[in-house]
Amino acid sequence: MKYNKLFLILALATLLFASCKKDHYDTGNVHGVNAEGELLLPIGSTSLSLSEMIEKFKIDSIITCSEDGDLSFGIHYENLGALSGENLLKFKDLEYHEHFSFENPFPIVLPQAFDTVFHFDHTITFESDNIHVMEAMMKTGHFDFNLNSNIGLIQKLVIRTADIKDADGHDLVLDFDFNAGNIQFDLDGLHYSTDTANTLDLSYDLYVRLQSLLEHELYLDVDITGKDLAIKEMSGYVDAYDSRNTIDTTYNLLSGNVSGSLEVFGARLDLYERNTFDLEARLTVDTAWVFDDASVPYSIFGPEPLVVDIPTQFQFGKVLEKSLNGKISANTLGVFAVSCFTVNPFGLNDLVSVNDSCVIDVMVDAEIPFDFAVDDVRYIDTTVLNLSGVSKPEQIEKLTLELAFTSTIPLNMNAQFFTYDSVTEQITGVLVDEARLINGSFDGQPINTEVTLEVTGEKVENLLRSDRLISVYSLDTDAHDVVLNGQQQLDVFMKARVKYNGIVEFKTTE
Repeated sequence: MKYNKLFLILALATLLFASCKKDHYDTGNVHGVNAEGELLLPIGSTSLSLSEMIEKFKIDSIITCSEDGDLSFGIHYENLGALSGENLLKFKDLEYHEHFSFENPFPIVLPQAFDTVFHFDHTITFESDNIHVMEAMMKTGHFDFNLNSNIGLIQKLVIRTADIKDADGHDLVLDFDFNAGNIQFDLDGLHYSTDTANTLDLSYDLYVRLQSLLEHELYLDVDITGKDLAIKEMSGYVDAYDSRNTIDTTYNLLSGNVSGSLEVFGARLDLYERNTFDLEARLTVDTAWVFDDASVPYSIFGPEPLVVDIPTQFQFGKVLEKSLNGKISANTLGVFAVSCFTVNPFGLNDLVSVNDSCVIDVMVDAEIPFDFAVDDVRYIDTTVLNLSGVSKPEQIEKLTLELAFTSTIPLNMNAQFFTYDSVTEQITGVLVDEARLINGSFDGQPINTEVTLEVTGEKVENLLRSDRLISVYSLDTDAHDVVLNGQQQLDVFMKARVKYNGIVEFKTTE
């Protein structure tokens, strides 16, 4: 009987423990058997610590292992720029209209056209909910001017203001030829300074060619719009300013095919803040819940809101440390929180400097140690089988897998193995019913477990007409509160006992 017709005895053992990588084999002395009876084949052995398992299963990005082997889930959340000067340093869009008019007591037809200059002054007030600017460097923004008059033909408009300086520090003078009835100028990079907060004094010199003064009322309409009025840095006064934030997220602690719950003890939550404003700040957390699909939501900070005051120019530092206990799902951890960040929460009326790079930042680090009680955590794994062309050798009467485990891990593990046909979507058979594979070590001492699994002819037939192997592993701590450590270890030794009634040939490779 050729090797590829031997029903792949060794492959079956590998399928039953697809997650257990064999690193030692002892079959070099088995090249052929020409006898009848029973054959015992050492299949392989493996020895893995929990820290090595974490690395092999590629979950070391969420599970950390200290030098002493202490294991923990690490969850990091950050909200950089939860409140920023860039959001604060803005004026509202400006819509300004002014109508200048006067009665013409002597309507007259001019003998000839002549040029004259009309002078107007007025003050623009910028609106803002929170800032009162005395001096500023403008970041963005532009003004649009639209003029309409019956005085005559408008030729030129000259705008002057001492409140805005150009790059050389001179009063801003804008000279526009007026052709289309609309003019625009940008405020980017200009320096603004005023004696009265949020105001801008402007004067207009309107150059007009008069051709007739027959109208009984002469008028000039000035429409000014200001858009995108943002400030790079300012000196002035700041009212209390709020920025609200909501967190609604779910963290995947383990893979989605894990179910059950963990009773967690001593989880730690650390809250870090930074405030680069020259203003005091405050964090108020109105609501903060941890939840999952299996348990009642848990309030992190209690029934009262959490209030944390942050001094001026405060670099990242821990402002809160919280210890948490409770039951959570084995694979998901949901967080919902509503918070408010406030600068100048006490409304102090002090002259301050603020720039657009000022920020209030928050970072949260949560560490969930592997100090818990397990309540029926179940892990389901599906292995794709490729057994096309493989047949059961008639000489084999029975295949028995003998497994020996030595464990210092404080977890009991039971297992079930089902064969499945994905075409018919039917379970084709039960390879192994609920069986205790590993007894947990709850006193720190190695504990041995021996398991014998018989694979009968019927089970082999079911396997050969299946294309999936479904493995269900159940974990529990037998009502113990346990601590997992990366140095805890599992040793496995596997043998296959084959009973046959004919001549069977084996061909092995190193």
